[in-house]
Amino acid sequence: MLLAIERDRLVDRFVAGYVAQHDRRGILGGPAREKELAETMGREILLAMIVEVREALPAFFGRKQESKLKSEKTEAIDAFFRELLAALARAKLEWRGSPAVSA
Repeated sequence: MLLAIERDRLVDRFVAGYVAQHDRRGILGGPAREKELAETMGREILLAMIVEVREALPAFFGRKQESKLKSEKTEAIDAFFRELLAALARAKLEWRGSPAVSA
């Protein structure tokens, strides 16, 4: 997820398009503020995706609510989510270390 957002520069392009379309250059405070806004929005997008994945996991097992799952399926969801968060943490470290991304 991190790499897709960074590689395609989705948030940066969205902010640049918004600024240009609505003539907001002076209002937002210039390029530094636009970059800060894009970084904040990127974090919010990732958070929303993580929450969405967590909420969708019971449906993978054919249930609408996690409370109705058997314990082994609940354990599988917990294990998957722990690994997802660990993978995101590893990707974050790699992403921040990338020369194409400034911290």
